[in-house]
Amino acid sequence: LALTKDFSNRYEISDSNVIIVATAKEWRILSETDLADYSGDPTFEGKRHRPFSFNGEQALSSAIHSVIMGIKPNVYFLTGHGEDRIDDFDRRTGTSSIARLLRQANIEVHSLNLEKSPKIPDNCDTLVISGPRSTISINETHLINDYLNRGGRAFVLLDANIETGLDKMLYDWGIVLGTETVFLGNQRSYDLPVTKYGDHPITKGLGSFTTVFNMPRLVEPLLETHSTLEDVADRPSVTVLAAGEWAKNTADRVLPVFDSKTDRHGSIPIAVAMEKGKGSGTELQVRTPRMVVVGDSSFISNAALNAKHNVSFFRNALRWLISNPVPLVITAQPEDRIPVHLSSEKKHPVFWTLIAGIPALVVFSGLLVWGRRRK
Repeated sequence: LALTKDFSNRYEISDSNVIIVATAKEWRILSETDLADYSGDPTFEGKRHRPFSFNGEQALSSAIHSVIMGIKPNVYFLTGHGEDRIDDFDRRTGTSSIARLLRQANIEVHSLNLEKSPKIPDNCDTLVISGPRSTISINETHLINDYLNRGGRAFVLLDANIETGLDKMLYDWGIVLGTETVFLGNQRSYDLPVTKYGDHPITKGLGSFTTVFNMPRLVEPLLETHSTLEDVADRPSVTVLAAGEWAKNTADRVLPVFDSKTDRHGSIPIAVAMEKGKGSGTELQVRTPRMVVVGDSSFISNAALNAKHNVSFFRNALRWLISNPVPLVITAQPEDRIPVHLSSEKKHPVFWTLIAGIPALVVFSGLLVWGRRRK
């Protein structure tokens, strides 16, 4: 018990169902969802979800490689514009839970103010821009854009009705920030729960998970007809990750009513993933620019994560952004247990065969051997 308490304090562990891979100085913590893809959240009480693919070999190999080599990914959170802070422990609005989850995964977490330190560090694996409340300067935008052009990765979370100064930069990367707020059907709620996702590595295995967004803004791919890049190969590839059903321009948090005459309806994107220069060959070892843009910053708030929402989406997105070419890749293996379904008529013969038939055969064989030896 004392050893368990010591481990919990040393590694800041709140869940007992984890594997710790550690050396004297480095460690990685692997949860159930790191080891397998589940049909739902395995930590959700009241229902047990079975894994449909096993990732343990890859997860353990990566963890061992990471702690032996002393490799720690570095994630920087932009500050200086009213962004969500990683040291804010407010149970509703803070984002300290995200910082804790990252540190448990042996990821270094930093704050970055580009006004005070006008350079994105070379060791920045992913830059997170979460909920700026004021305009990011042109100079800072140029720094972010240059970082992306060098193969940088960014996780951008922007709320509705706030001017951030990032519209032009995102447009050049094939992403359009809409002015509308997106809703779901006739649901009278600020929340937009998503259970259906686009086809992308980030959304693999998320089919039974619910990601909850709060009054997200429209974020969509730039139409090819509007692209400023003539060469198709130069155009970023943008994939829709999640969408709502209708959108409306609204300047307040009063729940609106859908108006078929003025409101946009259909599949309305609220989260996209961008990659530029993706190679088709497996030998390509170039780090390509990647970006995930979500029209809501509260989906990584302490309240959302403590309610066990959105962890899987965030984890998958960050994993995709951080990922680098590694020397060892082991493909996830499907679970090898195959359920056998028998009718009630067939169950009885199987039961008596296993319970009586096989033991009787063993006894008979023993008596036969004993009889021969007696002779």
